[in-house]
Amino acid sequence: MTIGELFIGLKIEKCYGSFDIEIKGIAYDSRRVKEGFLFVAIKGFLTDGHKYIKDALKRGAVAVVVEHEVDLHPEITFIKVTDTRQALALLSSAFYNYPSQKLSLVGVTGTNGKTTTTYITKSILNSWDKKVGLLGTIQYIIADRVITASHTTPESLDLQRYLSDMVENGVEYVVFEVSSHSLALKRVEGCSFKVAVFTNFTQDHLDFHGTMDNYLKAKKKIFGYLTHDGSAVLNWDDPTVRSIAGELRCRVITYGFGDGAMLKAKDVKSNMSGLSFKVQTPDTEFSVTSPLVGRNNAYNILAAVSSAYALGVGE
Repeated sequence: MTIGELFIGLKIEKCYGSFDIEIKGIAYDSRRVKEGFLFVAIKGFLTDGHKYIKDALKRGAVAVVVEHEVDLHPEITFIKVTDTRQALALLSSAFYNYPSQKLSLVGVTGTNGKTTTTYITKSILNSWDKKVGLLGTIQYIIADRVITASHTTPESLDLQRYLSDMVENGVEYVVFEVSSHSLALKRVEGCSFKVAVFTNFTQDHLDFHGTMDNYLKAKKKIFGYLTHDGSAVLNWDDPTVRSIAGELRCRVITYGFGDGAMLKAKDVKSNMSGLSFKVQTPDTEFSVTSPLVGRNNAYNILAAVSSAYALGVGE
């Protein structure tokens, strides 16, 4: 794929050099650059990728994407953009041929319950005889391959590579945790979600976001990545999450214990042996039993059941 093909649809502020060069790979870490690579310089928390452009060139980079002016090399293509993090995500999606468009993505965000909800959702989809991948805090599951997770949500380049691997391995659905950090840092730009779940919202990560308002704004970004026919799944019992329903212009599915929820838990019984309750949907009612304990896990199960409901999974 050429530089020109990669940048179709992306806003460029300035550029120097040829756009006809074939790109063999993309890297945001200069140590991973190989011959024929495109290097994207990202400003990190501890250092700035712009400092490592010379190292990237020594290792074989043929093009560099930057946010600010740098010393130019006549034989190298330089592209200046407003936001290299966003550019990295969109370029990665293009390089791997837009893998999320070939998958049904279920993204789960929220302060608590993301990990448990993703595993339960994966289990439900597996029982529906679907091939399901998973990306989360503990591990990344790509077909039969299991990788220990480095981040809750991988950096955009790695994320798109994992999604591409899943497409190649026949995966149909991908369930993954979408952290507020990843949303703020635009790691999921270029992804198209079929379902976006918001489990709950309480104080957390203020060292990163600064204020609760910024934290909530980051969480809400997930709904901007929904497909035209995608669904938002919201915890109706959480007042902050419930308030988002009126802002959305997509199909909204709610769950909870209280009145007004579309999918409602009834007759909840919890002891040291596990949980049992009934789920009432707009169409039917069925019983759920689980070895998980506690009201919080009843919510996690409801979130997973609601995601499956959004995808059209039967009882």
